[in-house]
Amino acid sequence: MSTKLRSSTYLELWFGVLLLGTMLLLTGCSSNTFTPNLQVYVTTGNGVSVFAVPGNSSGNVNVAPRVTLTGSNTGLDDPHRLMFDYNNNTYITNHGNNSVTVYSPGSTGNAAPVATISGANTGLVGPGGIGLDYQDNIYVANSDNNSITVYAAGATGNATPTAAITGSNTGLDFPNGLAIGPGRTICVANEDNNSIEVFSGNATGNVAPVATISGSNTLLDRPHDLTLDYAGNIYVVNGSGNSITIYSPSTTGNIAPVASISGSNTTLSNPNGIALDYAGNIYVGNGSAIAIFAAIPAGASNVAPAVTISGSNTGLTGTIHGIAFF
Repeated sequence: MSTKLRSSTYLELWFGVLLLGTMLLLTGCSSNTFTPNLQVYVTTGNGVSVFAVPGNSSGNVNVAPRVTLTGSNTGLDDPHRLMFDYNNNTYITNHGNNSVTVYSPGSTGNAAPVATISGANTGLVGPGGIGLDYQDNIYVANSDNNSITVYAAGATGNATPTAAITGSNTGLDFPNGLAIGPGRTICVANEDNNSIEVFSGNATGNVAPVATISGSNTLLDRPHDLTLDYAGNIYVVNGSGNSITIYSPSTTGNIAPVASISGSNTTLSNPNGIALDYAGNIYVGNGSAIAIFAAIPAGASNVAPAVTISGSNTGLTGTIHGIAFF
């Protein structure tokens, strides 16, 4: 996941309500309106590439990235998910070397991280999804040991988690995507058992989730990643289902999504990372391309992407696991 949309103070929540109204106005005026002056960051290969959000473009956009972050000094090793804190520092999970690396604003080229969480004490084993709460505590989904580990703001080195959710009661089964919702609730996508789980913000140990979305009606099919909008709706990208499914904030049990994007027109093929811009448009890592869908109304839609960023000029390689905005 990621945008810079995170659990918030009351002031920020009121701002979110105002912004959501603006989003609805924008999407009502145009089916292809993109938030200007944003940059989209994606993990690709062993690096990060940064592209301008494509304005009112349509079709395929084969452009070079504005900047890249790559090289031996970066510490990047099969980077998966990424996101920003409110100071615009970038946090990236590295599946290949079991670490979280943090970069100062504007880091490019072969820049070293300003902090690295790594070592036996961290409990990081195949880290994937990452989220931050409004105090910049760091939450990581570890797909290879079925756990969620939490670190204090500013943690670095061989840091011991302040909390760890792990054990048979948790239901975690290759947790891959993670997002922090209102009240610091922890939403996680379990790839191997086709479920979305929600844990309370203070959960630790071998605890059960407070809500689970699971069952044939949900259309979950190897959910890779998820993100939330300001209203708390859950957007999930399904790798084997080649789909995006959307659930209301209160969903639990074997409930159908309120909307979905799937079908041959979508071009989705083992899609991975997912993020929303401030106008509600949906950005998906689709193999070595970025597929961008206009904000979708309720119901099922077999729609083509409004814009796709792909081609030889982009330098995109491998699977795009993470997407975030600045």
